[in-house]
Amino acid sequence: MTFASAFLSAASYHDPPSPTANARATAADLIERTARHVAAFPERLGDVRLVNGFVGTDARAACSQQPARVSGIVRRTPGALLRLRLRPEEAPSVNAYYEPDAWDAGVPVAFPELEATALTADSYIRDLAPIATNVDGVFHARRDGGEGEASCAVRLSGVGIDPRWLAPDVGPERLEILRAKLITRQYAFFLHKGASQVAIVARARSVSGSGLGLPSVAGPAGIGPNLAFAALGRMARTFKEGLVGKPRGQRSLGQLEVRSLWDCHDHVQFQGADRGARRSLYNREVFAFLPYRVSDKRHVVSYYVMTRDTTVDLPPERYGVLVGGLPGPTRSVRAYDPLTEGEIPVKVLGGGADEVHLELEATD
Repeated sequence: MTFASAFLSAASYHDPPSPTANARATAADLIERTARHVAAFPERLGDVRLVNGFVGTDARAACSQQPARVSGIVRRTPGALLRLRLRPEEAPSVNAYYEPDAWDAGVPVAFPELEATALTADSYIRDLAPIATNVDGVFHARRDGGEGEASCAVRLSGVGIDPRWLAPDVGPERLEILRAKLITRQYAFFLHKGASQVAIVARARSVSGSGLGLPSVAGPAGIGPNLAFAALGRMARTFKEGLVGKPRGQRSLGQLEVRSLWDCHDHVQFQGADRGARRSLYNREVFAFLPYRVSDKRHVVSYYVMTRDTTVDLPPERYGVLVGGLPGPTRSVRAYDPLTEGEIPVKVLGGGADEVHLELEATD
């Protein structure tokens, strides 16, 4: 028996290995043949949709290359947190203008949204986007299925970060809090960015930093391996409450937007110059506001400061946000922390026909 995609390589069955073995070509041919077979029997297989999991770690593959009957592809998260802690010897340092620069901001790069930033070149965020990006002649984007086009969604697998790779010296209670913070940020961010499904890996010991890496025993003070899942459950219930699916043919419910954002503290992720190539990165510049419209009257927003070093908790900060795109005046606003279920201060400062001005408290 072989593991995962190893069975696709002819080299796995020959000693010495065959010089012509090509697992990537084998996988592409298998998907193509399977799609043709499904299409050939519409009376029996008309409702079958295929998801290509062979391309999970192939950054070159895209929805644009998939047969029409393939309704999705899988992208596996990088996992190894050595990648999250980028070091100069692993990648050249650049400044704000993307020019080579030996300047070190002195902040560890250890955060679960890394794949949505320009800090990594082969990011799968391009496969989640509705706008196509041409990379070496291959167009990367999800297919939403409009105008007769077959849909192709992107699923993420291997989600979860083992905090022991980031903070190996902290106690079990702190590890569980970090574990919950990391997974809730991943969950909220990538679902908002277009992932159709987020598959979380929960194994007792992670060998690469991917997956939650759950311990076998509970931590003190009632904080144990269930904290991460309890927080995810609270988030899912909040999103599900009042959810109304869009009937076929109905126009979109529209989109919320941040029309302005302000703070009065000028806190930073790292301190640089006021302007120019070595400029500071302000917390307001990494403020994540991830809205979901669950019905024509209710909205759910995940928001936080996307800190670069997740091992250090950010003290609560005050922000003002002008949210637009509302269908009418806002009647009520509630904010809470899914890790603790505690209420978070939020105040309505004003509003208009399609917008509301909020003052809220955010952390990481």
